[in-house]
Amino acid sequence: MEIGNHTWSHSDLARLGRSRQIAEINDAGAVIERASGQRLTLVRPPYGSFSATTRSLGVPLALWSVDTLDWKHRSSSRTVGTVKAEARAGAVVLMHDIHSSTVDAAARIIDQLRARGFTLVTVSHLHAQ
Repeated sequence: MEIGNHTWSHSDLARLGRSRQIAEINDAGAVIERASGQRLTLVRPPYGSFSATTRSLGVPLALWSVDTLDWKHRSSSRTVGTVKAEARAGAVVLMHDIHSSTVDAAARIIDQLRARGFTLVTVSHLHAQ
């Protein structure tokens, strides 16, 4: 498991100036660090939206290559099917654990990917390769 920063208010970073982007990241990071004891190194920009300004902040961005759209359809079987069809070596799968249908899909997805020979790693591990 890896904890990442998803910003304070889920704002579209591409629409914010530098100081507001820094505040979004730092405010969320401070609260998460206090709660977890871990200093965060990754930011997953809401909506996958970022700008050159975001890149200039020097924080690694956690983006994805498989979007399950689980937040939209909230169907476990559809989420599993999307991952099964689209997962490739090096893929990062986007899912939202705030939805019970996604939580229900996770164990099946993990079992299926492992059965296909995948090794599941953190985003930081994948970035380091």
